[in-house]
Amino acid sequence: MKFIIGLFCLVFASSAVNAQLNIDLCDTVKLGKYNEIPVVVGPSQIRKGYSVEIEHVIFQITVNDRKRVHFVSTRDSGFVIGTLAVGTAYEDIPKVGIESEQFVDKWGYEVSLKNGWVAVFDDNLIFKSQVVRRDSRIHWFYKHGECANY
Repeated sequence: MKFIIGLFCLVFASSAVNAQLNIDLCDTVKLGKYNEIPVVVGPSQIRKGYSVEIEHVIFQITVNDRKRVHFVSTRDSGFVIGTLAVGTAYEDIPKVGIESEQFVDKWGYEVSLKNGWVAVFDDNLIFKSQVVRRDSRIHWFYKHGECANY
């Protein structure tokens, strides 16, 4: 019985940590303690942004005039989306979770997930072939969008 209770606590704690590692579009962020940094938001596109740490995960964000997030990215291996993290192989992405895929010149191979996040593969072989390999690894994640009526 103690084993079952311990296992339940471990599973609950793991799912709670995963849920806490979240920042989303249109969230309001207090930026007082963060320094401005340049954030790459697209091929040849850099905007003023911030590096923020939330539950030991580093995110790069840009915000609108009301300090609401409209771009968020991370290369931090501590960020987990379901079974996906930085370093997950392309072949291990559940196909039912994929909304679309495309190669973006000077950016990488993008896999848009149904949850709104985009997984980016950007190794040199992808830039040469414009195709993702089964063993290609996720290098980073991002989300972007506007905050209408906020």
